[in-house]
Amino acid sequence: MNRTEHLDWAKQRANEYLDMGFISLAWQSLCADLMKHNELINHPGLAIGMQKLNLGHLKTESAMRKFINDFS
Repeated sequence: MNRTEHLDWAKQRANEYLDMGFISLAWQSLCADLMKHNELINHPGLAIGMQKLNLGHLKTESAMRKFINDFS
């Protein structure tokens, strides 16, 4: 899979967790999946997401979904 395909796949999987109501599992899934691709393993969004998570900015399903879907 190329970078774009892998990122889309990771976002889809994370969104599936959100659809089930599992906000923290969505984040964990995204992180784990991005770390499986050489071009995404050090994606700056991972650090930004951790900061946002720690500051309480990704508590809701809608906030997490927006963050995940805005990944590029």
